[in-house]
Amino acid sequence: MKNILITGGAGYIGTVLTEQLLDRGYNFKVVDTLWYGNYLSDKVQIEKKNILNITQAEIDSFDVVIFLGGVSNDPMAEYKPSINFTENMASSSYLAYITRQSAIKTQTKKRFIYASTCSVYGYTSNNFMGLKFFGLIQHLVSESLHFNFIDFFKRSHKTFNQGRT
Repeated sequence: MKNILITGGAGYIGTVLTEQLLDRGYNFKVVDTLWYGNYLSDKVQIEKKNILNITQAEIDSFDVVIFLGGVSNDPMAEYKPSINFTENMASSSYLAYITRQSAIKTQTKKRFIYASTCSVYGYTSNNFMGLKFFGLIQHLVSESLHFNFIDFFKRSHKTFNQGRT
């Protein structure tokens, strides 16, 4: 059974996801700042912590890392763009980076899942509304992870497999 780390797992989507994982018997841990409280089941292992304080060594025991953390909507992002940038772009990029470093160190395959948002599209009812700052950051993170980390994982997987006999 895979071990899963869910960052931001005490939020709206995380609360639903953790119930689904519990029902299916998965091993997982939630790391969350608990900005909005803790409405998770008592069966969920949770640690109150900022993503930027997670270390690579803590990632080593996980097979899957899911990023659900960050500022979750346009109004919050517009209110404090600097927090939006830090919590969405910096946190997710850092988490992907230490997941990649952990995979190299442990010579294991690790899956990093980044949950994005519909705000990256900038459309509603077929009218372009323009990207607000929140949507722009989500888009930049998605593109950054795709071009930098996916390519790296492909190359490192190929190198790792070439070293096997």
